[in-house]
Amino acid sequence: MTELRPPLWTSLGWLFTVFGGSLLAFHLMFVWPRNLTKRGWKVVDYFWLGVGLLGVIGSAGVGRQAIAENLLSTARGRVDFFASEVESALRFGTSGAICRRFVRTEFSPPQAEFDSLQREFDAQCAWFAQALEKLNASPFAKRERLSFNDLGGPPPTGADRWPSAYARETVDRYNAAVAELEGLSRDAMRNDLELTLIVFGPFLLVVALALRIAKVTGELRHEMP
Repeated sequence: MTELRPPLWTSLGWLFTVFGGSLLAFHLMFVWPRNLTKRGWKVVDYFWLGVGLLGVIGSAGVGRQAIAENLLSTARGRVDFFASEVESALRFGTSGAICRRFVRTEFSPPQAEFDSLQREFDAQCAWFAQALEKLNASPFAKRERLSFNDLGGPPPTGADRWPSAYARETVDRYNAAVAELEGLSRDAMRNDLELTLIVFGPFLLVVALALRIAKVTGELRHEMP
């Protein structure tokens, strides 16, 4: 059976081997037997700084991904919490506080106004009932962004305004949590360029350091009498 282990080139021993080989190669190429000019060594600065920057970029990608992965569980919990608030807001709209029949008394408003108010509450109750029914068939079931079009349209503004306003607030908070989760999910992913920099970043850094040490040796030779 094939053993499961990281590739040899990911080991510290291999990294030090690359460093030592690069250090020797740069000294033989640029220091001995013929040393670069002072101007030449200034030009070398651009190369080793550029190569080192690529290695740092790879390390920064690893840090971002690690932090994002650690935050994902918290973000998922927030999405579930705000999802429960959406469900609670819609259920309240189907409760007896909204879905009720008014009883006319001597203190009731005129008949036309009384009937109009009853129709508003009936419309609000009907909207919440159909919204709650459509909720589980909407993107909400997959914890994706939710729009009121998925629920049959915006809630009515008549009758009791608080349940409709609360439903809008909970949907907005839920969508904000979903957007946050989507952003973290993207940050936790690695594209091909980032993966390449992560793999080769340490080698780029040690090569850059080896070139920088060779530069120091070359500059010291220029200062020798």
